[in-house]
Amino acid sequence: MLFRSIVDKNIDIGYWKIFNIFDKMSDIIFANTNCRIYSFFCPHKPDSGCACRKPKPGMLYESAIQFDVMLEDSWMIGDQETDIYAGRAAGISNLIIVDETNPHMVDTIWKTSLLDAVKYGA
Repeated sequence: MLFRSIVDKNIDIGYWKIFNIFDKMSDIIFANTNCRIYSFFCPHKPDSGCACRKPKPGMLYESAIQFDVMLEDSWMIGDQETDIYAGRAAGISNLIIVDETNPHMVDTIWKTSLLDAVKYGA
């Protein structure tokens, strides 16, 4: 089971367009790994101070409560440093950064694609 957390910057390029892209991405991941992806969304602006916007771990806590997931046994896959910081704040020690060019974060596993990261952590 995979969880996706989305912040408001994605709305700026079209909320429904982004979800169509994520649906296709989810289909590809499910076809290759048999993992289902569930989405959690933060609609707040960066200066709102909400608890769900990364790097704060609110969405991770929400998904863990809703699906009875132990975060310390989970994997955090992200393409931004804020993703990894949110994972660390939630107590997740298995961290994967997806970056095609630069494995730049300390104490993370580096993969070049989301599918490779999901396969590694599955």
